[in-house]
Amino acid sequence: MSARSGQGDSITTVLDEAESLVGALATGPWLAFLWCTAVPLRFLQAHFFERALSLGSDAERFATYLGELSVFIGVTFLVAAAGRAIFARACGLAHASGDLPGREALSLAPGPFANYLYVLLVLELLSLLSAVLVITLPILVMLGGLATATWERSGPPHPFRPLARLATHTRRLRVLFGINIVWFFATAVAGLNVWMLFLVLPMLANAFGADPGPWMQRLGMTNPALPWLALGGAWLIVEPFFIASHVVFARGLESRRRGDDLKRRLGRLAPTEEAAST
Repeated sequence: MSARSGQGDSITTVLDEAESLVGALATGPWLAFLWCTAVPLRFLQAHFFERALSLGSDAERFATYLGELSVFIGVTFLVAAAGRAIFARACGLAHASGDLPGREALSLAPGPFANYLYVLLVLELLSLLSAVLVITLPILVMLGGLATATWERSGPPHPFRPLARLATHTRRLRVLFGINIVWFFATAVAGLNVWMLFLVLPMLANAFGADPGPWMQRLGMTNPALPWLALGGAWLIVEPFFIASHVVFARGLESRRRGDDLKRRLGRLAPTEEAAST
């Protein structure tokens, strides 16, 4: 793996570099680490949504149960946030050096990580308040990706600076919206594939002589939790690429601000001018 230019000039450039980053990190522990920290949250979220919707108007009678389930979701949310932050740090180190990162990727600076949790909670609150406006969800997911990609450089804890810094990374909206549209459709396609896998498993059980009855109950169309499990599984597949693409985009934007791209171009021109003069 070689160090990347990080320019993010186009959607395809960002996606190509993100794919290379995830492929490189998959040879180490970082992809497995991300999944291990994310799986408990996705399963609990799927279970919570299925229970809340199936209870309907009777949900008030089970407020204690749902409240206790929410506490577990809150704990796993913190674990998943730490996993995303560490994976984003591993992406940044690999992108800058071209080498597979070591234990240094596990470092979570308390101040920036506190800012990251604060931004995530603000985005979660906004998603709840604007749940009826479906169009706000993709925008908040996009901002969450940027928050994950830039958490290390948010500075000491502050109520406003992390949000203001996040806003500075919303430039080059064509590329930013483009990569998020790609991951939206990728999640939809992955969800359909995971759902079809669930539906095929009972047939495979029957083919190997097992009783498909229990499988049909758990993985059949009658299971109301199946769509939520399929969505959670799809996001587990897409999330590493989602994070890596936002890291590449954010690093490219910061590189442009520092003028690194101009320095590289001038560095490439200098030997050409010397050769021409001789």
